Amino acid sequence: MSFLSNVKYNYQKNSLLGLAKDSNKDKLKKFLKDLELNSRETKKKLIIDCFSELEKIDEKHHIFKNNLVWINGFHQKEVELIEFFLKFYLKQNSEFNFQISSYASIFTEIFDNNISFDYLLDNSYAAQYLISIQQDYCFLTNHSAFFVSKNAKRLFAHKNLTNNYIYILRNPYDIYRDFKSEMQNKDLALNLFLNSDGQYQKEADKDEKYYIEIPKKNWVTHLTSWSDSTVKNDFNGLLLYYEDIFHDPLDFFASIVIHFKEKGLPMNVDYELIKKFIDSNQNYFTQPSPGDLSNKEIKQINGVIGEFLQSNNISYQP
Repeated sequence: MSFLSNVKYNYQKNSLLGLAKDSNKDKLKKFLKDLELNSRETKKKLIIDCFSELEKIDEKHHIFKNNLVWINGFHQKEVELIEFFLKFYLKQNSEFNFQISSYASIFTEIFDNNISFDYLLDNSYAAQYLISIQQDYCFLTNHSAFFVSKNAKRLFAHKNLTNNYIYILRNPYDIYRDFKSEMQNKDLALNLFLNSDGQYQKEADKDEKYYIEIPKKNWVTHLTSWSDSTVKNDFNGLLLYYEDIFHDPLDFFASIVIHFKEKGLPMNVDYELIKKFIDSNQNYFTQPSPGDLSNKEIKQINGVIGEFLQSNNISYQP
């Protein structure tokens, strides 16, 4: 960076922190919008460099928007259904600007590169702030387990940027069946479901240009990370059972809207609109016949999840 560029950057940095300290949200929003138009890279660098100071200011002046909503599930099937519903519902029943995006896609878009887990850990809060300032509310689909860094300085989500989350629990045997069908390889499907190799999963962005390493873990760890009582209380979580869409889809989707409304999103609960979505998409609400699993496959899966299902009175069957 040249001398003049460095002077300009320090001026912009002081301006950003000054507006934040003054709690002037409108001027801060305009400042960041102008930066986006002039130099997206400068804006990103400023947020990354200044985030720890912005956090301190937020603790005192509450400058963060608290507007991230996480849509979580182990497999894409349950998450994509919620995304599909929200796009339909919010387009016709919302009083705010919003975006619905894959967290993996938007993260790699911000940094324009492959993302290692260590890089994710170091930069997730700054990235979430950059996402947060784009819209009134941001709905982010996600397949990572909730995590806490070793020094407990980083969590999966920033508490003051997150409004709430939902987690969609689905029959684990059906999830494994879907993995096997998609990968056409039983061993790869088992490894992905059980995380047998203990590796991070490389989740591709929507354009399959880049990937991000996420700690997906196995199905039990993934579920318990999001159903943990402390996580649910601190981040306003709601746990839903995917199979309820086959028995009472109206109540299933209404419970999502009610949850969002209770957490402060300016939404109305429109049962007629939910019914319209259900009536127009009946193919989602017919329960498919399960494919066969071998005794060996069931034994391998139950070796990891069987005791958990039994001890938690979860009645999923192969």
